[in-house]
Amino acid sequence: MYERILVPLDGSQVAEVALDHAVEIARAANSRLVLFQALTLPSLTSVLTSGTLNAEAEAAPFRLDMQGFELDRNEADQYLTNVCSTLVGEGIGVSIATAQGDPAGAIVSYAKAADISLIVMSTHGSGGLSRPAFGSVAEQVVRNSPIPVLVIPHR
Repeated sequence: MYERILVPLDGSQVAEVALDHAVEIARAANSRLVLFQALTLPSLTSVLTSGTLNAEAEAAPFRLDMQGFELDRNEADQYLTNVCSTLVGEGIGVSIATAQGDPAGAIVSYAKAADISLIVMSTHGSGGLSRPAFGSVAEQVVRNSPIPVLVIPHR
């Protein structure tokens, strides 16, 4: 039923709460897991307002963004590879993937393109006034995903 299960991770313990659930589903359904992380490029506005530009960097803000993006991609790949190695050692079929974009959009787009049959992700569980006006990533994925999404509260 669930051949490929996408597990979005961001390096936090909260995100990893979903991993145990995804592993149990994968074992029961003989599924493969895809560990996923969305990467975002810092905008020129964020670079300018962060105060990190100097005279040399002002001439090449995009280069600054791309250098930071490559560092983020390398860190994401290393993190996902470490988690993947642990799961492979437990006999779980697993692969890793990263994509550029806002997290919710990247998760949904990747799930569609990679023939994912289930998304398992955690949520911070904040709601009401503490949630940003645009909603949580998990909420946006649930609203926009054409495939089932299992949302695990972190508590």
